Amino acid sequence: MKKILILHTGGTIAMSEDENGAVAPGKENPLNQFKNPFSSDHELVIENIFNIPSPHMDPANMLVLQQRIIKAYENENIDGVVI
Repeated sequence: MKKILILHTGGTIAMSEDENGAVAPGKENPLNQFKNPFSSDHELVIENIFNIPSPHMDPANMLVLQQRIIKAYENENIDGVVI
């Protein structure tokens, strides 16, 4: 069984509309409601590493992502990463 790390960073896909019609990141990422359709073949490890709009992704955040991915491969037997 393959072990896949999914790193949610926020952005448009994690935003929702508020009562005034404005769109912003919510407290809870809607992708966390996702049910793994590959559970018999793949273990999904899901982590909300950030909850920021895409334009706020900067080099410091990219470094955090890189360090998290390296840790996953070196210490957690991760076969692949999806950001």
